[in-house]
Amino acid sequence: MSETGTDRPGDQRANATRDETTAERMDRHWNEMLQELRVTQTGVQILFAFLLVLPFQQRFADLNPTSRTIYVVVVCLAALSTALTMAPVITHRFLYAKHKKDVLMTVSHRLTQASFVALGLTLTGALLLVVDMVLDHGTALLIVGAIVAVILVLWVILPLMLLRRRGRQPSNY
Repeated sequence: MSETGTDRPGDQRANATRDETTAERMDRHWNEMLQELRVTQTGVQILFAFLLVLPFQQRFADLNPTSRTIYVVVVCLAALSTALTMAPVITHRFLYAKHKKDVLMTVSHRLTQASFVALGLTLTGALLLVVDMVLDHGTALLIVGAIVAVILVLWVILPLMLLRRRGRQPSNY
């Protein structure tokens, strides 16, 4: 056994607190990403399905041209969200057993981030479409603006604050 705690030559421990190799760490990160994608994919698929059946509803004919444009943009964003959410798994299938896990993780991380942006835009647009049908346009914009602010706080600001804070305080778990 080598000084790094492994009997594999040239293999370095990536994280001493976990006592895992670089390959083990990448496998763990890949599995964690898959779990995140599973949760996200369900929401994306339900939202996309809702949007796809909307034109077949009776009130869809009542949409004004602006709402129809919003609808088309939102459906396209939902399709993009779906494609981006599925892309890491599909990329994995191409790179499987090719010893390219580092490439897979880098690309999948970026695709997952892009999928979250597309999902946020899809949620915003779908909400605008629905609230605009129920209330006047100005009120709908105010409500959607408030929801966008909440999404930005939860999805961007909070994680960034936690990253900064993590360096100053020990973990509770």
